[in-house]
Amino acid sequence: MSELNLSAEVYYKKAEEMLEKKDLLEFTTKIGIAEVLAEEKEMLAKIKFLRAKGYFIFNQYKKALELIPEAINYVSDDRKLKLKCYEGVIWGYMGDYQKAKRIFIEQLDNVSDMHLLVEYYLNIVWVNLSLYKNEFEDNQLEEAKMYLDLANKYFESVSDEIKRKINVNYSVYYCYKKEYDLSIDVLLKTINIVEEKELPRIYNNLAEIYLESDTEGVSDRVKEYNRLAEVIGNKYGDNFSIAKTFFTDAMAELRGDQLFKALDSFYLALEYFKKAEKYSYAFECLVKINDIIDEYKLNNLSSLKINLKKEFKDTPFYQKL
Repeated sequence: MSELNLSAEVYYKKAEEMLEKKDLLEFTTKIGIAEVLAEEKEMLAKIKFLRAKGYFIFNQYKKALELIPEAINYVSDDRKLKLKCYEGVIWGYMGDYQKAKRIFIEQLDNVSDMHLLVEYYLNIVWVNLSLYKNEFEDNQLEEAKMYLDLANKYFESVSDEIKRKINVNYSVYYCYKKEYDLSIDVLLKTINIVEEKELPRIYNNLAEIYLESDTEGVSDRVKEYNRLAEVIGNKYGDNFSIAKTFFTDAMAELRGDQLFKALDSFYLALEYFKKAEKYSYAFECLVKINDIIDEYKLNNLSSLKINLKKEFKDTPFYQKL
C-alpha cells in the first residue's frame, strides 16, 4: 500500500471515530481528506460507503441520497445492499412509502446475511404500517404481520436493538388491531432490553397507545410517559422523540378542546420533525395546524354572524347575513 493510501486509512479511521462521537463537522473534514488521499479502488470504496452511511446516521438525509448512488458504483457485496436499505429508509422518512417499499422488495432476494435480512423484513413492516395509518387497507396490515413474523423467527439471534424494533412493530400492529393490552404489554417488556437512549421511543409509543385506547378522556399515563420521553430525548438530542412528544401533547390538548395550546404544540412538533428530517411527520403536523386554523375561523365566523344578525335585524341586510 502506498504512503498516500496509508494516510487515507488513517483519516478514514479518524472519520469512523468522529461518527462514533456524533461529531458531524469533524466527520465531514476527516472523510473528505481521506477521499483526497485515497489511490486504491478498495480504499475509495470504503470511504464512499462510510461517507454515505455517515450522513444517513447523522440524519442528513438529502445529502445521503445524493451520495448513495455514487457509493453503490464503488462497492460490492452486502455494502451495496446496505446502501439500498438506507435509500429505502430515507424515501420512507420523506413520505414516499411506495417507493421505499419497492426498493426493499426488489432487493430482498439478494440478501443472504441473516442480520441484514431481518433489517429488510422490518423495513417492509414499517412501510406497510405507515401506509395503513393513512389508507386503512387491511392487506397492508396483514402484509406487515407476515414480514414481522418472518423477522421474529430470528429473535433469539439478533441484537437487543433489533429485538426492540421487532417488539415495537408488534406493539404498533396490536394497537391498529385495537388489542391495546397486548400492545402495552409488549412495550413494557421491551423496556428491560434497551439502552437508556432508546427509551424515549418506547415511552412515545406508550403515551400514544394510552391516548388512543382511552376514549373517555386523557389518561395521566399519557402525560407521565410523554414527560419521560421528553427528558431523556433532550438528554440525547433525539429530535424525533421530542417531536413525537409535542405531537402527542397536541393530540391530547385537542381532545380537551384546547385549540390554542394544541396549535403551539403542533408548531413545536413541526420544528423538531424538520430538524430530524422526518418530513412525512412534519407534513402531518401541517395538516393538523391547518385544520385547527380552519376550525377556529369557522367557529369565530359563525359567532360573528350570529351577533351581526342581531344588530342588522331591522335593516335590508338582515336576510343577506
